[in-house]
Amino acid sequence: MKKYIFLLLLGCLMLITSCGLEHIEDKNGPDNYMLSTLTEDDIIKGTNIISSGSVYSTVGSKHTEKVKKFSGVSKVLKINDSSERTIYINFKVTSGNGIVAIVSNEKITHFFETNTDTYVTLKANQEYIVKVVGESCNYELTIDVK
Repeated sequence: MKKYIFLLLLGCLMLITSCGLEHIEDKNGPDNYMLSTLTEDDIIKGTNIISSGSVYSTVGSKHTEKVKKFSGVSKVLKINDSSERTIYINFKVTSGNGIVAIVSNEKITHFFETNTDTYVTLKANQEYIVKVVGESCNYELTIDVK
């Protein structure tokens, strides 16, 4: 019986490690952080993600992430409030390609600049999804909603 359990666990491990997910290659060089493979359609609909060396934290209205290598489109935060909100973003990329985008009603409403502090005011009574998009991206992200 133990042999069968071991073989089952071994089979599951092999299945997980051979699922074919790989980081998306940074095709446009180390000094260009713009996306080169993922499209606006990928951002809206989402993709599979692969991530390593990740630390996430949320305290009150402040969300932070530090990720050593990330590829894909990740939903970071969903905002749907009855009052107008301002969202502050600091997104630092040190390698790979990455952006932060806000999606609402199947449309990208805002792209945040990389390596700057920026903010945008969101309308009341509308759903917004903040997404991180990366191609072999090493990044730090801070989001504060007021």
